[in-house]
Amino acid sequence: MGHIDELKRLFENRIAMSETKFFGRTCMGRIGDGLIGKIEFHNTSGREFYPHIKVSVFERTNGMVDQITFLMMDVIGKNQKNDSAIIPALIHSEGKLVWNFDITEEDRKELVDAVNEYLGMFQSLEERQAQLQNSHALPDHVLF
Repeated sequence: MGHIDELKRLFENRIAMSETKFFGRTCMGRIGDGLIGKIEFHNTSGREFYPHIKVSVFERTNGMVDQITFLMMDVIGKNQKNDSAIIPALIHSEGKLVWNFDITEEDRKELVDAVNEYLGMFQSLEERQAQLQNSHALPDHVLF
């Protein structure tokens, strides 16, 4: 599995963006009002250890509007593996990108909800309502 595969598993058809595209190590899509969102797994250590999700908001002609970096542990908590608490992250192991713990669908939902809540701050009421009406685009559990 690579970055793009896990980004799709987390965010495809569940993210508060339209015209979503996955390429390289990123997920990008339209938020509304000329704003574009970018989501990527992020590391700060320079190693192949990705404990963060970085979300950026851009205005098409003026560049960066805002950016936040979520430490996944702050969203889903520490996880247990082999009787010890670990910081949830994606790591490279045997040439593949894998979770360093057994991620659950509930963990994935919490990560998606956190990103959607942040992106929702940049949407107008009309845009949020339009996305809610597109029930095929977002599941019922997405919070705004």
